[in-house]
Amino acid sequence: MLIVGVTGGIGAGKTIVSKMMAQLGARVIDADQIARQVVENQPQVLQELVKVFGSGILEADGSLNRRELGRRAFRDQHSRDRLNGILHPPILTRLKELLSQFRQSGFGGIVVLDAALLVECRALTLVDKLVVVEAPEDLRRKRLMEHLGLSGQEIQDRIDAQLPPEEKIQKADYRILNDHDLPGLRKRVRQVWLRLENELSGDRG
Repeated sequence: MLIVGVTGGIGAGKTIVSKMMAQLGARVIDADQIARQVVENQPQVLQELVKVFGSGILEADGSLNRRELGRRAFRDQHSRDRLNGILHPPILTRLKELLSQFRQSGFGGIVVLDAALLVECRALTLVDKLVVVEAPEDLRRKRLMEHLGLSGQEIQDRIDAQLPPEEKIQKADYRILNDHDLPGLRKRVRQVWLRLENELSGDRG
């Protein structure tokens, strides 16, 4: 089994790259989806978030308003650190559980860990190879505004919450450019995929 981390700056397109790898045969673990499940399934996590960030982060039905949490949590480094201190431990625990399940099942292929903060939360020890997805910052901002409806300040806050792309690239085994060229992106993903499959075959050998 080869565990491949896929990360990149917000709006770079790591999720579409992960989906393309899934189409090529990868099993994908989505860290953002796990974060949602942690909040939904572990009441103490939501309680801690409310304790730190206030009841205003809740919807009328008591569920989490993720956008409001983002507004409050990304406004400064101290708030971001408190958010990460609450969410990262249970997320990492769940990631390790899922990876262990793949190993115990005897799966021998490629597992993709789709995680925006893979480098920031010091989880690189979980992966064998790291793929960093890149995109020009102006294009990333445009995507975030169009797809998530974020304001300019909200976008800046989220960009500031992540390491600069150059620092992630320094740790990358592979880099994939995701600009407007979707056919080109598919080609670049396939090229990296074939190299990952070769590495997997080498491990088996």
